[in-house]
Amino acid sequence: MSLPGGVAAGADDEGSTGASPRLGKTVRVLLFFAYFFGFAVGIPMLTVAVVQAKYGLIDGPSSSASPWGTKDGRFVDGRKVLGATQPVIDMRTMFPFAEAAALTSDWNGTIALAVATPSAEDMKRAVGIVERQYQLTVPDEPNQKIDPESFWHGYVRRDDRHLLVVLGRDQATVDQRIAAVAKLPRQDVQEAGSLGDRIKTATKYGVFIWAGLQFFIFGRVASWAGRAPAVAGVTPVAGEVLMQRLLSLNQQDLPYTVSRGRRANEIVVDWRYADAKWLDLMRVHGMRKGYRLVLRFDEGAHNARAQDRYASFDWSAGRGPDLVNLNWNASLGITFFEYQHERVFGLQFKDGKPTFDLSYAYTFDLNELKQPMIEIIRNSGWNFRPVITFFRPIGG
Repeated sequence: MSLPGGVAAGADDEGSTGASPRLGKTVRVLLFFAYFFGFAVGIPMLTVAVVQAKYGLIDGPSSSASPWGTKDGRFVDGRKVLGATQPVIDMRTMFPFAEAAALTSDWNGTIALAVATPSAEDMKRAVGIVERQYQLTVPDEPNQKIDPESFWHGYVRRDDRHLLVVLGRDQATVDQRIAAVAKLPRQDVQEAGSLGDRIKTATKYGVFIWAGLQFFIFGRVASWAGRAPAVAGVTPVAGEVLMQRLLSLNQQDLPYTVSRGRRANEIVVDWRYADAKWLDLMRVHGMRKGYRLVLRFDEGAHNARAQDRYASFDWSAGRGPDLVNLNWNASLGITFFEYQHERVFGLQFKDGKPTFDLSYAYTFDLNELKQPMIEIIRNSGWNFRPVITFFRPIGG
């Protein structure tokens, strides 16, 4: 079973035989997946979802911010300010000093005009323009009907920097329209918008820091889940003695080879478990797959640190638009368990000659490879510790 970043999952557990060790291993692996999906990934995803549901997209404007907010000479949400069902018209040519100005008219003859100014003095200028344009008197009160003696029926909402005027031919349509337009921006709404932006910023940086921490924690948790501690009461042997015991596996009839690595404290186990060439529909196909277990021994802590490495190479050649197809893959990390069985159909090649063995099958059982070595390590008083990488700050 594979995980993101080439990390899969496994090893053995406490004790040497019986159901209890396997139960312990299973529990640790389940806890590892619970940590990964519930803690490492689940918590940041849930946090982002909650923040976005309340305050809008992490990279967008806060949903709690007032629609009266302005950007590039326009309202953040002009249609919401005016309760518009028809197109919104930019009115900054009439109010050039305004931060934003917009107007919309409805099919029932009502007009809604909104103006936001940078100062109270500019608001007085805007009120004067509205009074001259529509021949009416704008009340000084924040929410007030227009003088009924005016030609227009209407309603005004205003403060020191915002003006909203709704005009119509009769009071009924005006009352209907005023219910659809936005209220004046209140200080608590503006503060909520500012708070939402701060929370979104904190969430964004928090997720980034969280991901950075998991980069160093993930490998250690995976190593804990796949570890196999030394058998209790066994005195650890010297590192060279343990390496010789592992090398002696070559004397047995096993499907892999054990050899020394490039480092003095390194053992390499190779299993080339799939190697076939066959002919199928006038094309020659080839497949080669291999597994390598690299063991490095820490004499001080008596830990055998292990890394799983995979490589595969598939090719085909013959007639067709693509005369030669090549596919090569490699990965490394921790594997908790893996079992593969594959069957190939076609005219087989053996020793460079075609044969009529029309089927090639292979089985790859990782436990079959690892378990004898894990038992040797544990019974030598050493701990088996799988690692994602041999770089200790990340792999542990």
